[in-house]
Amino acid sequence: MTRERRWAVTAVALAIVFVVGLALTNAWWVRTHRPEAASPPVTATPSASPTPEPEPLVSPPPTRGTTSIDNLTDVHDSVTEEGASIDISEPKATGASQLTDPIAQYIAKVRSDFAAHAKSATGAKLKVAWDVITATGPYLGITVNVSTVTDADHSRTETKSFFVDTVKGETVEGQRLLTNAARDRATNRLGTAAEDVRFSDAGEPLVVGHEGAYPLPASDEALTPAGLKISKAVSDKEDFAPLPAPPKPKPKPDGDGVDCSKAKCIALTFDDGPVPSTSTLLPILRKHHVHATFFMLGNSVAAHPDIAAAVAKDGHAIGNHTMTHPQLTKLSNDEIASELDRAAAQIEKATGKRPTLVRPPYGAQNARVLSVLRSRGESSILWSVDTLDWKHRNPATTIKRALASSKPGGIILMHDIHPTSVQAVEGVITGLKERGFTFVTVDQLHR
Repeated sequence: MTRERRWAVTAVALAIVFVVGLALTNAWWVRTHRPEAASPPVTATPSASPTPEPEPLVSPPPTRGTTSIDNLTDVHDSVTEEGASIDISEPKATGASQLTDPIAQYIAKVRSDFAAHAKSATGAKLKVAWDVITATGPYLGITVNVSTVTDADHSRTETKSFFVDTVKGETVEGQRLLTNAARDRATNRLGTAAEDVRFSDAGEPLVVGHEGAYPLPASDEALTPAGLKISKAVSDKEDFAPLPAPPKPKPKPDGDGVDCSKAKCIALTFDDGPVPSTSTLLPILRKHHVHATFFMLGNSVAAHPDIAAAVAKDGHAIGNHTMTHPQLTKLSNDEIASELDRAAAQIEKATGKRPTLVRPPYGAQNARVLSVLRSRGESSILWSVDTLDWKHRNPATTIKRALASSKPGGIILMHDIHPTSVQAVEGVITGLKERGFTFVTVDQLHR
């Protein structure tokens, strides 16, 4: 090998060594000086925020039972229908049932729904009870508790309140006292419909659920205008305006149901009306529970049909005293019939009833007159006690004559067209009642 060739080979070898060394050196440098791979940033795991505590509930206000309010009674019904047990108590305002009608309608719907779901169910039960929750100012609060079992797997309890305004005569459901927002809040917290609304002693609204009562503020945030009024009445502790009392039964007039074969019956009769003084007489008869018999003139009825109607409305008997007060014995049969027909038409028009009793004017009658009356199916009624009130016009004399001459089965003649006669009526009634007489109408006397 030539010298030049050896130098060339040596030079190549050295170059290869240099390149390899440089590569190894560079690899070492990269390996020893390369920055550590960046670790992914560590982020703090946020701690879970604590679940907020539910708003606290309070104890429901105490109820007042079912016997604490005058004129509010408990109507109870306990039956078994198609194997289902039904026990229902509901409130009734005895003097104003329309106030508790909305509650009755609610309970009726509950009963109907129960019947629809409990058919042929074994052991089905329905129990309805009620309590007074508020009685202040004009407001009466009532809560109704409903418990149903339709089968072994289905039972339910719910309560609903109602508030009665005894002055306005209105009844509303308790939930209607809350604003929409307040109802939603209460429903979300209780997990049940906000239907049982009550008030604390301080007037704060409380919505009662299965686990307790959810309090709300006594403000327009939670209460409607009606609710605010009840809240104020409760907080002010206003005296309760009682429920209306039931009407007292009207006393029966003396003659109702009386047996005149055993009792000392007497009939009080009045001729020639009706006139304005008849309107003064009617309250006196009502006061003493006396029914009388009025023999009316057709002309007088035509002039005062409203008074004739009032006489009939009060339950008095009405007879025919002819149209114009003629002496019937001096008239032909046709004229008698005309007098009676025209008067009867006026009486029937005013009172709705055609009379069958007739008192001939002046008491003037004979066989012919009586025959005409019989042919018409009418009876002639005269009198046994003539007070002569038309003649002397003296109340004391009228009373004296009535008391002195009256006997069992008697008929007293008076005239309501004279104010002095009307003034004597009270004395006649009290005096004869003290003597043991019972007042009846003429038709009762003749039964």
